[in-house]
Amino acid sequence: MAQAPFKLQQTADTDLQFVQRNIQTALGPLQTIPMAGGNVLGSSTSPIAVGTGVTSIPHKLGRPSQFWSLLGLNANATVWAPQASDSNFIYLQASAACGVIVWVN
Repeated sequence: MAQAPFKLQQTADTDLQFVQRNIQTALGPLQTIPMAGGNVLGSSTSPIAVGTGVTSIPHKLGRPSQFWSLLGLNANATVWAPQASDSNFIYLQASAACGVIVWVN
């Protein structure tokens, strides 16, 4: 899920304005780091099936993914990306049929 930007609320309360600016200053940079946000695809009870052919997995980011990371693997297999991701999918392939949990951002 994409991070929503911090929005300042217009108010006449100067104390609230001060707090909002401090929050924006402290947390704003965290939203720009590549590790922030993303989606976890699959779970231990419902892993994503990946076979020995190219498997298209919808990442639901609404933009091209920056990277993916394997969080779980339920078989003795090697998993790789045979082609670059696009705005809708990451593409994975495995040395043997397996189930995966993937974090994509």
